Amino acid sequence: MKKILVAIDGSAPAMHACRTAVQLAEKSHGEVTLAYVVPQVLIPAEVPFAAGELAEEAVKAGEILLEQAAKHAPPGLAADAY
Repeated sequence: MKKILVAIDGSAPAMHACRTAVQLAEKSHGEVTLAYVVPQVLIPAEVPFAAGELAEEAVKAGEILLEQAAKHAPPGLAADAY
């Protein structure tokens, strides 16, 4: 496998999948790309607070998860996070 895409959400199974993908990529001289999808925030218009703040928090949480997961990549292994 040359390219492996791993979706992460911070759960134990997702982090296990990340570690497994890294091991496969090492053996096959491949690349790992990590993905975190920010959940859509649906808030009725009559709710008196900004949904943008919730979305920003979700993006920050995703960035932290991606950074943590990328640490599983050994030096020299291509591991991108989006």
